Amino acid sequence: MSVTYRVTPRIGLNHRKGPGTGYGKTGPAIPCGRNVTGDGKTQNGWVHIQWNGKWGWSYGSYLNKIGETKPSIVKIASKPKTNTKANNEAAKKAAAAAAAKARALAKQQAEERAKAQRAGKLASFGTSLIFEVSSRRVLPAKNWKRTQNGRWATHEILNKAPRSEFLGPDRTETTMTVTLSAEHGVAPRTSIANIERMIRNGDVEYLVLGGKIYGWGHKWAITGASQTWDRIYNKGELVKATLDLTFEEYW
Repeated sequence: MSVTYRVTPRIGLNHRKGPGTGYGKTGPAIPCGRNVTGDGKTQNGWVHIQWNGKWGWSYGSYLNKIGETKPSIVKIASKPKTNTKANNEAAKKAAAAAAAKARALAKQQAEERAKAQRAGKLASFGTSLIFEVSSRRVLPAKNWKRTQNGRWATHEILNKAPRSEFLGPDRTETTMTVTLSAEHGVAPRTSIANIERMIRNGDVEYLVLGGKIYGWGHKWAITGASQTWDRIYNKGELVKATLDLTFEEYW
């Protein structure tokens, strides 16, 4: 069976080597609006599709099915008979391997969450960006704002009001303001470079607030950072800067 999908997220869709966020990417994200082909396989909400000549998995909530081709009766009848016993044994081995991989992935994710929670007594983004207030270092995060939208489609009906259809939740967005001050034990230029590196590399981490995983249990990505250089001393030494950060939930 061949199924055609259209990619819907405006920032593109990740194409992974396995059905889960713990698997590596096969390459760059699939651009919004592109059509991709799948073979009908799904697992835990993930869909098996082909992109750039490679087969992998993408999350199904961000794929709109636009076409499907089923094999004809002639093709089905012409398929050679297979060794059922051998297939069953192979299927059992594959299922056991997949279950072991899933357990290992779940253990790894639990360890990552625990590590992030230990680091984020005040708040943190993974272990790379720690917000804290102590005698040696003050790096607060303030003005946290959280936005949750739903995805709706509108269908026009002749001589009647349009009908709305709920497609599912949209990704949660969080914004906050961070002050970087050398007077409070923070190196502004180094911190800015670290945040920009995470954005450019597409790093995803758990966002922690008060020792608890923030949001719906998913990781987050920094999708934007607006900078204000508040105080610059002689020879261009940056002493204080303010960053407005935008985080987006990662599925």
